[in-house]
Amino acid sequence: FLPFLVGGFIIAAIFSFNSKRIGSLYWADLAGAALGCLAVIPLLNLFSAPNLLAWIALLPAAGALLLRSEQTDESEKRHRRRKNWAAGAVIVLVALAAASQLIMPGLYTIKYAKGTTQKTAKPTYVHWNHLARLTTYKSIFFKDDSLRPFGWGMSSQLGDYEIEQYWIEQDDSAGTPITHFNGDIEKLDFLPYDVTNAAYSMGDYDSVLVIGGGGGRDILAARYFGVPEITAVEINPGMVEIVEEVYPDFSGKPYSLPGVTGVVDEARSFLTRQEGQYDLIMISMIDSWAATMAGAFALSENNLYTREALNLYLDHLSEDGVLTLSRWYVLTDHKETHRLTNLVATALENRGVDNPGEHIAVVGGGMISTVITRPRPYTTEEIAALSDYIERMDFQPLWLPDGAAEDDFLAALLTGDRDEVIADSPVDLSAPTDDQPFFFMFTDDPLGVDRTETEKASLMSYTVIVLRRLFYIMIGLALLLIILPLALKKKEPGEPFTLGRVLFKQTRQWLYFAAIGLGFMLVELALIQRYVLFLGHPSYATTVVIFSILIFAGLGSATTVPLTRKLSIRKLQPLVFGAIGLLVLFQAFVVPAILDGSLLGAALGWRIALSILLLAPLGFVMGMALPLGIRRLDDIDAAGMVPYVWGINGVFSVFASVLSIIIALSHGYTAGLLVGLGAYLIALLCSLGSWRRKVARATGP
Repeated sequence: FLPFLVGGFIIAAIFSFNSKRIGSLYWADLAGAALGCLAVIPLLNLFSAPNLLAWIALLPAAGALLLRSEQTDESEKRHRRRKNWAAGAVIVLVALAAASQLIMPGLYTIKYAKGTTQKTAKPTYVHWNHLARLTTYKSIFFKDDSLRPFGWGMSSQLGDYEIEQYWIEQDDSAGTPITHFNGDIEKLDFLPYDVTNAAYSMGDYDSVLVIGGGGGRDILAARYFGVPEITAVEINPGMVEIVEEVYPDFSGKPYSLPGVTGVVDEARSFLTRQEGQYDLIMISMIDSWAATMAGAFALSENNLYTREALNLYLDHLSEDGVLTLSRWYVLTDHKETHRLTNLVATALENRGVDNPGEHIAVVGGGMISTVITRPRPYTTEEIAALSDYIERMDFQPLWLPDGAAEDDFLAALLTGDRDEVIADSPVDLSAPTDDQPFFFMFTDDPLGVDRTETEKASLMSYTVIVLRRLFYIMIGLALLLIILPLALKKKEPGEPFTLGRVLFKQTRQWLYFAAIGLGFMLVELALIQRYVLFLGHPSYATTVVIFSILIFAGLGSATTVPLTRKLSIRKLQPLVFGAIGLLVLFQAFVVPAILDGSLLGAALGWRIALSILLLAPLGFVMGMALPLGIRRLDDIDAAGMVPYVWGINGVFSVFASVLSIIIALSHGYTAGLLVGLGAYLIALLCSLGSWRRKVARATGP
């Protein structure tokens, strides 16, 4: 809070005292932010996040030396010298703090994560990159018997068995095991006892695609069951580095085994570029808890569980292929399994399947279920093989294609009116889409959700409660920071203080800047999610979208200077907002068809270039709204309001970051774009009238 409070104070002061130069100053501000956006990913790959903060602290310290006063008298010169010495001392101290990282790289460590203290076990290796903080432990530290094989849903029939396993934790909320492998396949005899491998009970496969390779256990499972061609896709290069390079002797380098092709990529982007098909596609316990448990709804992998994703997986299955997905089935909390089954059934129906229940089997084991899907109906022999496996392993036949079911909800879902069953559910179990990809959020009304019911539905749904609290806090702060400064402002002579004067005296001005702050952020955040799939990586989408919008918004800001020499501000503003409206509609309804087409298979460099090209015009015109507003204040001799309206713009930008997710949860990202467009229309209406206050003339002698 404090760095941004002080930074905002400085920027507001600079803008206020140099309001006539707002076009070039705002350009510099946005261009610097855009360059920082480009730099942060390579820097996070070089330094840990805490250490990088120490180096970043050099920037504002250096900026202090660049600030100067226009006065030239002797006292001012002495003051400037003292200030420069103080700023220089600060830079030296910060530089020493940053340089200390080269000598003592562990000086800044993480003590708390997501509101809890760090694990009691001490990690043996810590790796930071732009995606996550990965910590490795030389045991399954949360198990009583660390040598007992770890499995997501292990059978009770597994006898005495011991094997060494390490554990990789991602951002303190999502983990994956590294299994000791020295080439002896018999040491992996525990793998058939995990319900995530149930699909192997129905036959042999020539090719397998593992989505979310992690520590390599699913790769070893495919090797154990004799699959000759294995492709493993992992989104985080740091994960592969740990398995392959940090602990190669322990792990057996599963990504480099004969017949294994390791790929570092986002799974859907990778699949879109592939023409081949697989006999088995395996997605076991891949989720986005790492980001969402911190209350962050971006940078997640929820796009793996949407209708469009399921259709892509089914497209890449061979005629007799199998898609297997494993999710939680915890005690009385079966919501993830129920939603996943409905998602699979919806995808099959969209492909013309009349009876999805004949194509789906759901097997329960411990706290995990595995949904096994075929593009064609199961045969009698396949059902018999799966039933025999379930009986041997003492698993649960939650639903089998022959109608056997131990889960009444699944039976009703796959034999009755599915739409009615979903509508009667106390939580949202509808099939997510790419426009609304919140598989793990079981509510479409984040503001009205009941805390008790939400926590029962999913541990991650507690983040919805956090989101709601943020929403109300931001409303309170927005109102406080609008009304309080006006209430404290010195009244004009003879003017009484009234609440109406506080609220409405300068309504047109503050509402204009609030609307453009709200609109800018709503549009930007919706576009980040819109481009995730196209660019193949959440961090790429964040970087490319923010960089493109900021750099071209800065250019738009700078362009306002020559434009206002030829056209009055009051005539220019409607043209700008009209262009913003058309371009937002273009992004909402035309761009998705472009991004979802064959261009998705182009090389990453071409996709980045196309994204920048598509985003540039919108960023350019959005960057013109704020400097035009400030120039207009200057024209009516109201430059003193600049810090106030700059603050309002910032408050509503932050408020929009919360509001955008609430809109997306309930109505999708396209709705977020359209609400952002509505905010710009409000700004347009505020720009049409006069901003100069009418002052009554004095009468009398």
